[in-house]
Amino acid sequence: MKLLKNVDIRVVSVLLAFLLWLHAVTERDFTVTFDCPVELVNVPHDLVPAATLMPVSCDITAKGKDILAFRLKTPRVVVDAGSRKARNLSVRLAESHLAMPFGLEAPHAEFQPAELSVRLDRLAFKTVLVVPDLAGQPAEGFIVSDSTAAEPCSARLWGPEKTVTQTDTIFTEPIRIDELRESQRRGARLALPDPRNYRAEPESVVISLVFEKSGERFFRNIPLSLANRGAGFLVGFSPGTVDIVVAGPRMLLERTRPSDIRVFLDLKGLAPGGHRLQAVIELPDRMELIAATPRTFEVTIR
Repeated sequence: MKLLKNVDIRVVSVLLAFLLWLHAVTERDFTVTFDCPVELVNVPHDLVPAATLMPVSCDITAKGKDILAFRLKTPRVVVDAGSRKARNLSVRLAESHLAMPFGLEAPHAEFQPAELSVRLDRLAFKTVLVVPDLAGQPAEGFIVSDSTAAEPCSARLWGPEKTVTQTDTIFTEPIRIDELRESQRRGARLALPDPRNYRAEPESVVISLVFEKSGERFFRNIPLSLANRGAGFLVGFSPGTVDIVVAGPRMLLERTRPSDIRVFLDLKGLAPGGHRLQAVIELPDRMELIAATPRTFEVTIR
C-alpha cells in the first residue's frame, strides 16, 4: 500500500515536468532543411512551364513548435510570373517567396540554389493514342488479347509545345489483371506526365479487357538457312533443321505454318575458320519461343 501512496501526485509531477520541458524545447529556434515544392502563379494563359518544377532545398530557422507544423505541411516556394513577358524567368529567392502553412512565419530562410530559373513554353495540344497500362499476369493458360483496347482510343493532350508535339501516346494508370480470365470493362484515368503542366480530355477512359486461351505447339524440322554469307565461301554445318516449341494464342498457333517461322545462322563479319553460332529464330507476332533443338551449331567457313 505504501507504494501506491501519493501515486497521483507523482504522475502529475512527471506530466508537468514533461510539459515544461516540451514548452522549453518548442520555444527554441531550430534550423531544419525542407524540400519545398515550387508553385508558379499568374502564368499567362498561353504559356506553361516547359518542365516539371523541382522542389527547392530551403534551410528554415523557426521555433520548434513551428518546425513541427512544417513537418505536417511543407512550406511552398511561390513565384509570380504575371508581370513577366519573357519565357525564361530567373528569380532570386527570399523569405517573401515562402508560403508558410497555418499562417506561421519563418524568421530566416536560406535557399539552395539561391536563384530559381524557370523556362516557359507555348501551350499546345495534340491528339494522342491511349495505351492501357496492364500490370500483373492473367490466370494460368490465358493471355491478353489484341482486342484489349481503350474507349475512346485517343485523347487530346495539352502541355508544353516542345514535349507535346513529340508525344504520340499516353498511358492509363496501371490496371491490375492478376488471375483474370473473363473479359470485362474497367475505368482508368490517364497518367499525365505532370498534372500541374498537362491536362487531357477526356481525363479517363474505359478499358475493354479481353483474354484468350494460350497454348504450345511443336514444329519439327524447320529448315536452317544462312544470312550474310560472303560470296565464294563454302559453309558447312549440321544438322540442317531445327525442332522448336512455341507458345501463344491458341487460334494463332492453329493457323501458323512452318513457313511462317524463320531460323537462320548469321555469318556477318565472320572470317574463314571454325565458329560456334547460335541460331536466330524469328517468330510471328505474339508468339514466344519455349525451346529449340539444337540451338547452337558448329560452323566451318572455307
